[in-house]
Amino acid sequence: MFTIAYKGGESGCPEGGVYGELVGYNWNSNNFEDDKFPPEGAILDFYAQHKTVVTDFFYFGSEFICSGDFLALIKSSNCGVVDVREIRLHQESKVSPISLKKYFLVRSREIHKILDMEKSKYELRLDPVTKDPEEDVFHPGRVIFDTISDFSIKKDICDLDFFISSEMLREEYVFSVELGERIIRLEMKGVMLIPSSELVYDAKLDF
Repeated sequence: MFTIAYKGGESGCPEGGVYGELVGYNWNSNNFEDDKFPPEGAILDFYAQHKTVVTDFFYFGSEFICSGDFLALIKSSNCGVVDVREIRLHQESKVSPISLKKYFLVRSREIHKILDMEKSKYELRLDPVTKDPEEDVFHPGRVIFDTISDFSIKKDICDLDFFISSEMLREEYVFSVELGERIIRLEMKGVMLIPSSELVYDAKLDF
């Protein structure tokens, strides 16, 4: 399996990430009941602080944003339940103030456990008072991991090609081997896929 990270450096893929403002962004994508999440059919405006953006993927906070080509790949796979909202990406270029490439915010409602707890090495986040593992307030039973230094995948994971790893709170989107290899073959811009065998997760300083 693969997780995904943004890869900057090539033309149209700014180093360090795509910076800007997602207008009206005040919802919590982890909370599926949050009524602030944009309704179906809404077109969101993202004002990039770059002259040109042609990447096929980037994270904005925890939001997964991708090009139409990337979205077509996801939707052609076994992706389960996802929410998709179109994004109008504004650029600082005077020649092309609106990106010709279409972008979409994709929110998966699929959160699944993938970690083999017996074979992996990890640290759970503990409540400072009770010393019990902390849980995600929006998803009962989803415990919070501070670190995962040895990521061993369990055998009986879901059969989806695209979903969220229950064990991670950032860069948490997971791709099956088949879908990941299709993405690699198409050489999507700004995309770095990390095999689970090479993944090191450390959220102590982030959350």
